Amino acid sequence: MEGRNNANILVLDRKELVRYTISQILTGGGFSVHESHSKQSASDIIAQCDIDIVIYDMGIPKKLGLDVLSDVRRIQPAVKVILIVEQRDLVARTHLTDISEINPSFLLVKPFSIESLSACIENCLVS
Repeated sequence: MEGRNNANILVLDRKELVRYTISQILTGGGFSVHESHSKQSASDIIAQCDIDIVIYDMGIPKKLGLDVLSDVRRIQPAVKVILIVEQRDLVARTHLTDISEINPSFLLVKPFSIESLSACIENCLVS
């Protein structure tokens, strides 16, 4: 996985370990990665950087996630969103309305592999 044109990626997740792990993988691939767990820090990042991709964990409180995505899309309408969801939520059809409201470019189902994450990012960058 190589960071195409040094794409800027925002990782929005409530769990520090998840943010850190994804960031380390993506940074190693040449991407510029920004981490956030709050609306304020995400807003600061959005104000300073042109975000190409948001990796958003559905486990983030709905209001926070939708607010951040709304801010990013208002400033950068072409931003791509990779939505991370729990397999049990898809099976139980939990969050289907939320997923449709978020309108993600790609869904990534937990647990996911580095290869799946890489494929989603590459697809975001070519679409």
